[in-house]
Amino acid sequence: MPERSGIVTQPGLRGFTRSNLFRMRQFFEIYHAEEKVAPRVRQLSWSHNVLIFGQGKRPEEREFYLRMAIQEKWSKRELERQFKAALFERSVTEPAKISGALKQQKSNDSPAYSHKP
Repeated sequence: MPERSGIVTQPGLRGFTRSNLFRMRQFFEIYHAEEKVAPRVRQLSWSHNVLIFGQGKRPEEREFYLRMAIQEKWSKRELERQFKAALFERSVTEPAKISGALKQQKSNDSPAYSHKP
């Protein structure tokens, strides 16, 4: 990938470091085939997205955090807290204890939470 970063080192262009190009490629590989997620991804900052695709292990988990970050207007720090608190895992394993916002989201998109073989 170093040769790619050399292509974009023109005056006025910033942010095309080797690590950022790696993240951009990773972002594309994760989301390119997920059409229903694309509009949500655009509603969040790059730092939110990097955190979600870096820490989300499964597509359902990434979609869950995308939805919640948008719906609850989480800052990046709040999103980090929710990952550390394992909100996704708790909402899947303990559905009776989840908040009204999570219940509403879960009922709107129940297929996103079903396990697909």
